[in-house]
Amino acid sequence: MAGWVIVVVVVGSAAAGLRAARWLERGGWRRPGEQAALPRLPSVRVLLAGLMGAAGALVGWGLLRPGWWPAGLAGLVFVLAAAPGAVVDLAVHRVPEPLVLTMQAGVVALLLTGALVTGDWGSLGRAVAAGVTAWLAVFGLALVTGLGFADVQLFGTAALCLGWVGWLPAVWVVGAGFVVGGLCAAVMRAAGRSGPVPMAPSIGLGFLLTVATLPAAISTPDLAGGLAALLASGPAAGRG
Repeated sequence: MAGWVIVVVVVGSAAAGLRAARWLERGGWRRPGEQAALPRLPSVRVLLAGLMGAAGALVGWGLLRPGWWPAGLAGLVFVLAAAPGAVVDLAVHRVPEPLVLTMQAGVVALLLTGALVTGDWGSLGRAVAAGVTAWLAVFGLALVTGLGFADVQLFGTAALCLGWVGWLPAVWVVGAGFVVGGLCAAVMRAAGRSGPVPMAPSIGLGFLLTVATLPAAISTPDLAGGLAALLASGPAAGRG
């Protein structure tokens, strides 16, 4: 991929980070009577701009390539919404519903546009199936755990984005979110802190970790098919 594309993605993501920081500072996300302060950071603007710029570079490097670009654009929308949502989750243990709904609408619109442009309706169908499957699975967990409905939506949207690439990335991104969340919970318990663990930061980090492994782990958009062929060839090779 051309280097200028990465530069544009980084600059655009950093600019979005500055706008997100201003939105957080204005406090429009607060509910009536909600007084919790934002996490104490040296500079929310600089931090969000830097983090979102780096996240944009990672998503661009991992996904903005032939055949995967609809997932890359959708992934950028996911990251740019998940970052400020994670900050709010750290402060008040929830993610603003308008932010989540806007993110979902953007992701769906970009994937649908990608299918219209490329004609790759199979990837779109797999993405939708992966997103719905993840949503239902995590919703089932939410019924018996402390997961919030926004967490369910974030997991489902992450799987929707990466489902375009293949089933395995969609599974990885859900598993990575829970693994990171579990590690954060363990650290909190070791530090003597109790209470619920904000999941939005873990889901966002799990998404970035999954994207970071894609170029090395997946050589074709359909890794599941390649694994199935490899497993099928194993017994045949043994009999030969």
